[in-house]
Amino acid sequence: MVEDLLLQFYRVNLLTPSRILYDREGQFLDFLNHEWRAILEACVQLGLGYQPRIPFTVVQKRHPTHLFFAEKKDQMSKSGNILAGTTEDQIITHPTEFDFFLCSHAGIQGTSRLGHYHVLLDDNRFSADDI
Repeated sequence: MVEDLLLQFYRVNLLTPSRILYDREGQFLDFLNHEWRAILEACVQLGLGYQPRIPFTVVQKRHPTHLFFAEKKDQMSKSGNILAGTTEDQIITHPTEFDFFLCSHAGIQGTSRLGHYHVLLDDNRFSADDI
């Protein structure tokens, strides 16, 4: 499937993508054991030494973490949610691994669920804000 998508991209743009952003929900081991290798093999199948930069990120939605503003006045959403786009990558994250929390969407009535993003591999050396 990845090889088909890369070929389709090439047909439209007459070049291969220099980066492939890959986000996956949930399963760390499935990603590492199967999907990562499949993506790399698809790139090899295109030939010509094609090696794009590929940051691999796994996101988890099932966790107990919620974020709140320290000051009520900073909470600009009328629904009681933090603002979409809010990123926490310093205080409540793992001390040595690259992970962060991101509110990727606006919710209603205080129901927004943060994604807990784990960057497993990153050839680009992106920051949480870059991703």
